[in-house]
Amino acid sequence: MTFGIEILWREIFSNFVPEVVIHFAGLKSVAESIEEPAKYYDVNVGGTAILVDVMNITGCKNIVFSSSATVYGPPVDLPCNEEHPLHPINPYGRTKLIAENVIKTGRMH
Repeated sequence: MTFGIEILWREIFSNFVPEVVIHFAGLKSVAESIEEPAKYYDVNVGGTAILVDVMNITGCKNIVFSSSATVYGPPVDLPCNEEHPLHPINPYGRTKLIAENVIKTGRMH
């Protein structure tokens, strides 16, 4: 699914380097992620890693990432806040958490 996307993004970013990327892209069905987990890892994790690489190469240093409450798993306390333990229980939630970590560790060399 992500085949060729790096070439496209490099071309776009070579013509226009944004100040910020708003990353809403990704697959988002919990049920489908259980049926086709590899597809979710490819798009949600692989696509994010490619985007981060292209951003680093072209000097775009800011990203707004649309994550998901699924990274928290079942609530321990309500209401959940960002200090809640991270424990996704399905492939979709796991891919969103991994994508968050790709962004945290891959940005701003």
